[in-house]
Amino acid sequence: MLWTHLGHAGWLAEAGDIRLLFDPLLGPTHYGGVFETVPRRRLRAAELRPDFVFISHAHPDHFDVESLVRLARHDADSVLLSPDPWVCSIAQQAGFRVTRRLEPGQRVELQCGYVVATPSLAADPECGFLVATADACVWNMVDTVFSGPEHVAQLSQASQAAADASRLDLALVRFQPLKEVQAALGQNLGFPFSDYEMLLREAIATDAHTLIPSSAGVQHTSAYAHMNALVYPVRAGRFAKDLSVMAPERSVLTPRLGERFRVANGRVTRQGLDDSLLESVGLESEPEFRPLAFPPLHASAADTPGLLEEIETWVDGDLCAGLSRQAPPHPHLLVLEVLTSAGTRSFVLELDATGASRSERAAADYDLLNQTTASALVSVIRGRASWGELLLSARLRVSDRAYMLSGRCQPMGFLPTFVYFGASYAQTEQRATRYRLEHALRQSLDD
Repeated sequence: MLWTHLGHAGWLAEAGDIRLLFDPLLGPTHYGGVFETVPRRRLRAAELRPDFVFISHAHPDHFDVESLVRLARHDADSVLLSPDPWVCSIAQQAGFRVTRRLEPGQRVELQCGYVVATPSLAADPECGFLVATADACVWNMVDTVFSGPEHVAQLSQASQAAADASRLDLALVRFQPLKEVQAALGQNLGFPFSDYEMLLREAIATDAHTLIPSSAGVQHTSAYAHMNALVYPVRAGRFAKDLSVMAPERSVLTPRLGERFRVANGRVTRQGLDDSLLESVGLESEPEFRPLAFPPLHASAADTPGLLEEIETWVDGDLCAGLSRQAPPHPHLLVLEVLTSAGTRSFVLELDATGASRSERAAADYDLLNQTTASALVSVIRGRASWGELLLSARLRVSDRAYMLSGRCQPMGFLPTFVYFGASYAQTEQRATRYRLEHALRQSLDD
């Protein structure tokens, strides 16, 4: 088999005459312009020519609507497979004629071997992919969630058996203990020692002959560059070095964008770069972890006071209605702070067993504080963006000090991002995905 690194979690595998494309992210940016690939690049959709497209899960850095529209435009007969029925539904609307849902542990037969969907413990549908031919076996773990090294070892053996493979030649492993939302939620900014150690041990537990760090080749775009010092604790090269220390008997390789790897008869060898798939390549820069400061949120010219009327209608309607259905055992004082170019507007809500209502109490005495800008919030209300885009770019920030006293000071455990009760996280993701799909289809027609 030949495996070509396309950046982030994107890989093109060639097994005999079959071409398998994993988690395609074709453009330089994604998720509403919040993130970009490292390095920035654009892939030539027409050159990929996949027979099968595999989408591991619905997170937007793996499930990119614009990329699917471009791929379907070039070859609508490529078969798309995913464990998530939502992904399959959107892919059909994007233009793919054939989509298939993968069940955990399911084996897909190819002309030259098998693909096994390896299970994940994630709350939402997700899987990795083990690809086996007569002379090679590769496990693309993507973002699979495990319970620990023992779970990885068991899953590796079971998946190899399902694919009629006797050994694992290569594992594409997670390496980045992401701190995606800690800063926005007012949590610990320091290095995640235990999470990092777990990733190292899980990679080793695959028992693969060769290990390659994968599935974390992104950073925030320039508009949100301050997040790069807070979110990405480790570079791929550092992870590879640490793996080599912990498992010196393994071969550990750090891939370059466009690099091809031949996997055959228990060995993985570098085959050089394939420039035919790349339209452009940016600088080989990676984010530096410097969690020493978190800049304040500022309003922009787009955050006009005129948006407040729409926000007020949403607060009094959908947000209060959603909160009123929660009936918490203890009262909460919730403050939604909205920044505009003319100043800050605070919406103070009292929530108890009888429901939620606007209050005249002082905002400074909050239990839960959610802060955002007027334009960002309206983009979610109108279905143009999701809560995920706001949270991961720190345009939604949270301070949680909701606690109860009963001999101890204990957190109440109420959802700190209380704005989600006005429109659920999943609902905003689906609305924003439909919006991106419609935009991509219109753009495709214009092109």
